[in-house]
Amino acid sequence: MKHLKEWLERLRRQPQHPLSSTHYWQQDALNVLADCDEQSDWLQLSRNSNGFVREVAVRVLCDTPSPQALLALVERLNDWVAQVRQLAERGVQQYLHPNQADALLYALEPLLALAGKGRCNPDAILQQMAEVLSRPELHAALIEALNGRRGKGARFLFELLLKSEAGALPTTLQIAMKHADTDVRRMALTASRRLPQAEARVLLRLGFASPSAQIRVTALREWLAQDEQLPQIQNLLRLGLLDPAPAVRCLACWAAPRYQINSSDVLMLGLAEQPTDKNGWLGLIGLAKDLVETRALPTLQIALLHTAPVVRSRALEAIAAIAPDDVLATLLSALDNPSTQVVRAASRLLKRQPIRTGDEQLSAAIVSSLRQGESRKLVTLAALTPLWIHLQHLLQALEIAEDEGQREGLLAALNIWHKRRRRAYALRATAEQQALLSTHLLTLMAAGKLEHCDPQYWIN
Repeated sequence: MKHLKEWLERLRRQPQHPLSSTHYWQQDALNVLADCDEQSDWLQLSRNSNGFVREVAVRVLCDTPSPQALLALVERLNDWVAQVRQLAERGVQQYLHPNQADALLYALEPLLALAGKGRCNPDAILQQMAEVLSRPELHAALIEALNGRRGKGARFLFELLLKSEAGALPTTLQIAMKHADTDVRRMALTASRRLPQAEARVLLRLGFASPSAQIRVTALREWLAQDEQLPQIQNLLRLGLLDPAPAVRCLACWAAPRYQINSSDVLMLGLAEQPTDKNGWLGLIGLAKDLVETRALPTLQIALLHTAPVVRSRALEAIAAIAPDDVLATLLSALDNPSTQVVRAASRLLKRQPIRTGDEQLSAAIVSSLRQGESRKLVTLAALTPLWIHLQHLLQALEIAEDEGQREGLLAALNIWHKRRRRAYALRATAEQQALLSTHLLTLMAAGKLEHCDPQYWIN
């Protein structure tokens, strides 16, 4: 409490003008610190809005080292008062020793976050901290701390472990490959270059079997960077070509010609055998879509019957990419799929279809949805017709709609159609059709269901 008593006396000996801001803050500090003692919460006082109070709190925390005190001092390194920042920096310097490793690890993330602050330059502190934590006697403590962290702190500790000469590198990389943070596992795969080829292959196989696509693509990239025997890399690329992740397939397709592998042959072999699990189907469908292979269409039709909705939706996307001119019937039938995911995929793909006139399949689907009162399906299908025919279908559905919810949905679709009409090209209706549509629109406007404007502006 020596600093507290000295500071109180110092404040009292500095008379200021009663109306000055300095006098106000001095009196506020005297009031706050008057009842303070050794049991006071100096951690909380270090966040006080009064700079005089924060300065006293930092001085006290410098004399009472602990992990919590270091955390508070690190926070004050970014204080908006220069004197407080300088005191906090002196206090942090006391912790840059091996015997304070536990405190440094406790405040690791806030220390690393200082790099993004604008009031201080923590480079020297971070460099000294890295030198302290890299000592061989702290290797076990770093491994333990790594297992409990994710994000920037985990990456920082792993980099220190790689630089440290203590402990076997293969053991460290094996531990990192089991870490929860994806970036740490990717860094471990990249660091496998420093291992002998046989030990590196063990890590790369482990990475290629990971459920994470980022890890698999990193493992494949590292394997391709090594001087590998042809048969082994060919087997790996065949697996990569049928991987469910697009990134892995893309890398495998790029590397396949260099190793005398024909991607189409791999696809045809997969089509002949047909997968037995979901990931196998996703990989096969993805490769067929990437290669735009028309010979895969019969198998893709089989995939539309798969139990997993994601497989059915990906099959729809592949069929639309391979045969865009003949996919309408498939998309129309997919709108009746029990899975919401498949229906959304079909609706999204239908929006990319060109405007159609006189299409019998589309007309039959619209008539069916009108009779069954399926307003959502009708709105999706009507968008594929010219604008005035689209409007005609919506008005017909509104006339026969019995459920209030359906009526509200159709009225909302009409207003959306109006906004779309303003920025789209419309095939003009005949005079008789215009008169009929105008009558319907005027009736809805009179009832307050649609915004008032000239019906001809809607139609023409």
